[in-house]
Amino acid sequence: MNIDFHEGLEEEIMQLLLSAFLGGLIGLEREWKGKEAGLRTIMIVTVAATLFTIVSYKMPVILEHPMSDITRIASYVVAGIGFLGAGLIFKAGNNVQGLTTATTVWAVTAIGIAVGSRLYVLSMITTALILFILILVDYFEKYMEVKKLVRTYQIRMLNNDSYHRILAHYFSDTALKLIAIQAYVKEGRNEYHFTLRGPEKIHQEAIDKILMDENIVDLKY
Repeated sequence: MNIDFHEGLEEEIMQLLLSAFLGGLIGLEREWKGKEAGLRTIMIVTVAATLFTIVSYKMPVILEHPMSDITRIASYVVAGIGFLGAGLIFKAGNNVQGLTTATTVWAVTAIGIAVGSRLYVLSMITTALILFILILVDYFEKYMEVKKLVRTYQIRMLNNDSYHRILAHYFSDTALKLIAIQAYVKEGRNEYHFTLRGPEKIHQEAIDKILMDENIVDLKY
């Protein structure tokens, strides 16, 4: 059997270029925001996923085994990219960071596979949708963060009240969500650090209540 290894080469080169372009669009957004997986990483992942997919189509012909499972290589790519994504996720304090970048790497892998499968329109629509999520939804999230302000209060008491009473008296509003509590003893007095999230207006109402309490000798936030 004579195999023409150059058959379809022009289209395959176009597929690699298209995946590099689509990955580059998403990679620019990640690079602009200074994320761990930037322009080069995103482009390489997208192009590699496309190449793996092209090879999975070519392999049955090269091996002269038309019944070979052409989806096997692509499925291994999806599984393998999970290890790369896991390396991008890390914990900083009480927060987990890198989730969006990791899922973006996972998503561009799907785009690369789609390009390699000749689903060009679908891959371009997906790229546009991901960019919409990363850019426009990010602005919306930042707007919501203003509405959901995180603030840490350092409260020092004249009498050693329990933190339960402080929470009940000043931070009982359901719009404020308690994130963390830390307790200290300084100069024989209890000092509590409360980290809460909620609308700025509710934070201000809590501060007004605290400032009227003579039992509180120090307030920092």
